[in-house]
Amino acid sequence: MFKKIAICILSLLFGIPSFSQEFNCRIKINDQQVQISDKTIFRGLEQRLQDFMNNARWTNEQVANNERVELNIEIFISGYNQTTYEYQATAVIQSRRPVYGANYTTTLFSFNDENWDFKYQDQDRLEYQDGQFLGDLSSLLSFYAFYTLALDFDSFSLEGGTNLFNKALQISTLAGQTSSKSGWKPFEKSSRTRYNLIDNILNERFRPLRNAYYIYHRKGLDQFTKDAFQARKQITA
Repeated sequence: MFKKIAICILSLLFGIPSFSQEFNCRIKINDQQVQISDKTIFRGLEQRLQDFMNNARWTNEQVANNERVELNIEIFISGYNQTTYEYQATAVIQSRRPVYGANYTTTLFSFNDENWDFKYQDQDRLEYQDGQFLGDLSSLLSFYAFYTLALDFDSFSLEGGTNLFNKALQISTLAGQTSSKSGWKPFEKSSRTRYNLIDNILNERFRPLRNAYYIYHRKGLDQFTKDAFQARKQITA
């Protein structure tokens, strides 16, 4: 306890950066299509999902407050069964990363997930455990946590997000074997599934795209304050 207090005091006195979780995540639940009188359940769920994403430690990396990934998830509820606690929904997931030496962020990922169905009750636990399927909602959030972090790592080092992409693949595989919900399996009506999302990014044919993430962000945008001419050349390439 005294060690932690001393570190906090030193941080304040000498400007040592403080470290935190990887995300600055904001989650919004759009319930306009749901015709029920009491919608407080959605506000409570909104807060629980946001706390889960922001309070979990997804990697062993030390992340400064100003380095956290900006993650926005808007969930559009189209149906809710008050008896079975089943939700029908879609979601829009967007992530942004800070640009070095600047006060703005740049978009890394934007995706419309057409299959965000899940079952949830107030007493249900939200957690991630490596190698286990703990429900569709936990898996949905964990999948996108690792996927967006992997893209962020790819943008800072060449193919630096491979291990995190593999974590997302593991979640997708386990859910595909266990869940009855859409979006986790290779053969479905829509090609815009989480399975295809992770399968494509790890495919050898997509390696140039991953390399482009690194060149565009790390060798381009992050270098503008040092050498704007060379940064523009990298971005153009």
